[in-house]
Amino acid sequence: MRLLLVRHAPAGWPQEPRYRGWSDAPLGEEGLRAARLLARRVAEEAPDAVYASDLSRASGTAREVSSRLGVPLHLRGGLREMAFGEWEGLSHREVLGRDPERYRRWLVDPFGTAPPGGESAAACLARAWEVLEEIRESLPAGSSAVVVSHGGTLRLLLCRLLGMPPANHFRLRLDYCGITTVDWESEPVLSGLNDLSHLRCAR
Repeated sequence: MRLLLVRHAPAGWPQEPRYRGWSDAPLGEEGLRAARLLARRVAEEAPDAVYASDLSRASGTAREVSSRLGVPLHLRGGLREMAFGEWEGLSHREVLGRDPERYRRWLVDPFGTAPPGGESAAACLARAWEVLEEIRESLPAGSSAVVVSHGGTLRLLLCRLLGMPPANHFRLRLDYCGITTVDWESEPVLSGLNDLSHLRCAR
């Protein structure tokens, strides 16, 4: 099976560094353009299905792909970004000022610590992994699927797929609409990381 892991297109909010998590916003004009270029590129892979987070920035990206290719779209809450609870919408500096002790613990151990009202990285990975297992069980061997999710969730999934220490997930760069390809037979193999050629060629 081939998995095309895609970080969603930019949402229509200011693109400043903040913990967005489960906050929701549709794609902006730039995001729609990027999603259409992504759909054109993914069409070359002839995927059998598209799976996506049910948050608008991911589902909107996935719908552009699904509609262009005429393949089924499956929305799954398990593919959402990590839930940041009371830290939703805040910047690094703001969280550090409001909740310094817990924030420092979370930065050191995001798997054993969760934001107040949010979830740990371990919980995020567990629910997202269930969706990958569903894809493996529901599609026949030799199939391919597009998986549109979020930066943090996809980095965690990649670490597990490749047998990497999950604490290293921040060392993986995944840009908006970047395509990461994993060929999953007996063992997952990384065939491409953060491909943005479809966006650069259109500039």
